[in-house]
Amino acid sequence: MHLSAFVVALATCLAAASAASLPFLARQTTPEDAIGRFKRSVFRGGQCFQFVAHNATVDDDLKIAHSVMSIDDIACTGEGAMQVYLDPTEALAQVDSQVSKNLINTISSSVTDALYGVESVARTCGNRRFPPKTLVIIFTPETRVQIGIDSYFATKRYMFIDDPSKDGICQYTAERRPVAAPVSPSPAPSVSASVSPAPTVEATVPSPSPTEEGGAVAPVPVPVPGGEVTPTPTSTPTSAPIFPTEPTVTDTEEPTFTPGDDDDDDDDDPICFPAEATVEMEDGSTKRMDQVQIGDRVKVGYDMFSEVFMFTHKVSKRVSQFVKLDMASGASISATSGHYVYLNGRLAAARTAKVGDVMELGNGARSTVEKVSMVRKSGLYNPQTLHGDIIVNEVRASTFTTAIEAGTAQAMLAPLRMVYDVFGWSTSAFDGGFDMINKLVTKGELVL
Repeated sequence: MHLSAFVVALATCLAAASAASLPFLARQTTPEDAIGRFKRSVFRGGQCFQFVAHNATVDDDLKIAHSVMSIDDIACTGEGAMQVYLDPTEALAQVDSQVSKNLINTISSSVTDALYGVESVARTCGNRRFPPKTLVIIFTPETRVQIGIDSYFATKRYMFIDDPSKDGICQYTAERRPVAAPVSPSPAPSVSASVSPAPTVEATVPSPSPTEEGGAVAPVPVPVPGGEVTPTPTSTPTSAPIFPTEPTVTDTEEPTFTPGDDDDDDDDDPICFPAEATVEMEDGSTKRMDQVQIGDRVKVGYDMFSEVFMFTHKVSKRVSQFVKLDMASGASISATSGHYVYLNGRLAAARTAKVGDVMELGNGARSTVEKVSMVRKSGLYNPQTLHGDIIVNEVRASTFTTAIEAGTAQAMLAPLRMVYDVFGWSTSAFDGGFDMINKLVTKGELVL
């Protein structure tokens, strides 16, 4: 049998087996699921606020008053309320955007229950605003479900927001800690100039406290409607590197590199991360890329973890050239030129990054690229997660590359993903090259 026919047949058989053994379920979503502070977990276009909170549940009229809501911890004002629907068909009748309609259909076909909220009037929280017809969907899976390329895990609460005035859908995950008290948008009281200065004392300045994702984060500018940029500090600023690495090869600048170059002459180069790159484990610890093993659950988004099911490159001793992106937050990521990273909310090859581009951090915050350079580092590693994304050095990236369109790559890896996810069979035989499937690719070498 030709290899391509074998892959298709294997995928078909495994899909049938998984459909019979794994029901696509979600637990009964209740109005109480709306309560909480939700933090941005996925940023795909548009302008996504970092926090959205509901400090009370749905009332008897299936409404959540704007007065019990906040955006980025700024209290919302006004007499308006968001109408909540338990029936997706009722929500469909209330939205005009085709994106919103498609989102309702996708969620309702993937989970059995969800809360569908639609704003009848604008929700205003200081200088943050959701216009009328904004769609909010909240659900809690009972088992892991796959929606598009993303996985959503049991017992976690998720929220999707489609603001029809912006491009892209914002995704949020409920925080585990209690809701923070919203800050009043009213002007702060003035301070008398006659106050005596505080006495000077000597003290040891503590280092910044780590975030719940394991690293301190410097203030990150967050775009808000109207073109304003408001800093949203998440920890005490520091001048020292926030995400230190332990390089095995001294970084060497390559003066011939032009940031933003989209030439694809090097698409056939290995597509990987260096050995020194780090990932966060579900228990909060970190591992170097050369220490990661199949079965490890690594961070793929804010409060989201996914298993590594195979490596499509695993070379320990080779020294290669990488694109290094340094951000205003202090984070940096190095990847080969054709590796996909998230730039301005969309997948783009690392080599196309330019100073000023916006990248997403592992805690959901965003930071601008301050420097683009070429460096040489040791090792070539590319772990594949069941989710499809991975947080490397606290920066969100994809496991896919320009060698093959992301959707095609997902389909080609589907049989092996299913072998691992459904049956628990090892895929380690494919580590370091994936030569069988390479033969199916007409352009260069498949190094996803």
